[in-house]
Amino acid sequence: MYYPKSQIKTNLYTNGDKFAIASTNKAYTGYYYVVSGNEFYTGKNQNDTPNELLIPIPPTPEGNDGTFSSGEIIVQNKNYEQYDLDNFENNFIYSLSSTNIKIENRFLPKYNAPTPTSKDYQLGEFERYFCKKNNELIYIEINYQTYQDLLNQSPKISFELYTPISIPWSLTGDREQVYNTNKKITFLKEQKSKLYGFSLYFKDDFSKYYLAS
Repeated sequence: MYYPKSQIKTNLYTNGDKFAIASTNKAYTGYYYVVSGNEFYTGKNQNDTPNELLIPIPPTPEGNDGTFSSGEIIVQNKNYEQYDLDNFENNFIYSLSSTNIKIENRFLPKYNAPTPTSKDYQLGEFERYFCKKNNELIYIEINYQTYQDLLNQSPKISFELYTPISIPWSLTGDREQVYNTNKKITFLKEQKSKLYGFSLYFKDDFSKYYLAS
């Protein structure tokens, strides 16, 4: 397929930390190119086949204890739709100052690793809570209270910047079945809610918290 020079950037390279092959969710190392500002494919260009679709890998989640004030905040490639093809990996400034939402001294979601209780293990499953930053492919695991604050749009948290997510997580039974069940639920959530890259967050550890029964 032919692309005008203004619509394609070729001969880019990734060391395996930026993209995964969409069809397999496996990290990709090698040459790639970008077309129309928001589509990534394997190969130096469209003639270097096979040209498989790539999806960005979300950054490793980190906690955030800070607050922020109104004005400008940094987001990466808003909606992943408006890349500058000559400098498409750069961040740009997205200003909230023109909105009617006051965000002074409100907390950002903070990473919180869950700890299943003995009751959870008796039941065989528990709920895990996450949020996605709306303008970036960043997922953060959070606790129940933060999830509820985002879901109910509490004024004490920056709810307009994040989408809350919850999934059931199997804990006991046959280990392989637990792995497959959690993996299936995660992929279904990703597809149904269009949470691109959500399954990559787990790094194939779909038997996490498993306890033999």
